[in-house]
Amino acid sequence: MYFSNAYFITGNAYAGKSTMVKLLAQKYDGVLCEENYHDRFFPHPDRNEFPNLNYTRDLKDWHDFIRRTPDEYLAWIDGVSRECETLELKILEELSKLNKPIFVDTNISLETLREISDHDHVLVMLADPQISVKRFFERPDKEKQFLYQLILEEPDPEKAMENYRQGLSLINSQERYDRFLNSGFNVIVRDESRSIEETLRLAEESFGLIDSEGKDMMERELIAYCGVDCGACEDYINGKCPSCRKTDWKEEDICLPVRCCREKGIDHCGMCSEFPCRDMEAFYNESDSHIEAYLRMCEMSGRFED
Repeated sequence: MYFSNAYFITGNAYAGKSTMVKLLAQKYDGVLCEENYHDRFFPHPDRNEFPNLNYTRDLKDWHDFIRRTPDEYLAWIDGVSRECETLELKILEELSKLNKPIFVDTNISLETLREISDHDHVLVMLADPQISVKRFFERPDKEKQFLYQLILEEPDPEKAMENYRQGLSLINSQERYDRFLNSGFNVIVRDESRSIEETLRLAEESFGLIDSEGKDMMERELIAYCGVDCGACEDYINGKCPSCRKTDWKEEDICLPVRCCREKGIDHCGMCSEFPCRDMEAFYNESDSHIEAYLRMCEMSGRFED
């Protein structure tokens, strides 16, 4: 299982993950997979197979939710993440068939992400671990305010609040933060002085959607699916070819890399897990410009770097 057209954002709370996946999906006409998007596809998962996801569905008294010990809360959160990963992989297997990029606020573990995705298709976003502990109930969303009211209804609200914050501290520990930070994936750390637009640009650069100057690597520079530079091609310069990026191809005359990349929902051959494939070997050895295209795909794929 490998997802060449998916872009994953993971990390800890309050880092801006949900905001980024929404903006990226909107800008690049992609499929949006928000936090807990599995609920849309699997609203009623099997209780035996997914006991943690069904825990809140089966609760008779929500006060039991906030009365759990910090260790019980941590074990439940970790269990939910594992079960979400199982469902996410099933969903992504179907979504990957679409001819669109997929932007995912994911629960999938770092270990699994290394197996199913390109290195540059995973972004870690982090915030100070204490932000979630200190500011958890400051957000106006209904779920958090509901829990806050439950705590206030406890016989000893102060003790109940401390118990809940201890659970949050375990979930957002420095150890977990460091695991993300040192994962080897690209990292963006929350900076209050940085605008949302600036963070979006950092995310785009991390994913290779734009270059360091803010240019769209594929559309604005007219790099063909195979890696050929249309801007240096005589046919394109002389108006004989509009570039495969701008052509409304018909199925009977579509070229191999265009058809293959579109079927896989990827921007260029370098993003393919099989690159360089056997079907394209002759093409890349055809001429100097095609050799340059091959080297360009090697560079853009990032898989051949030392």
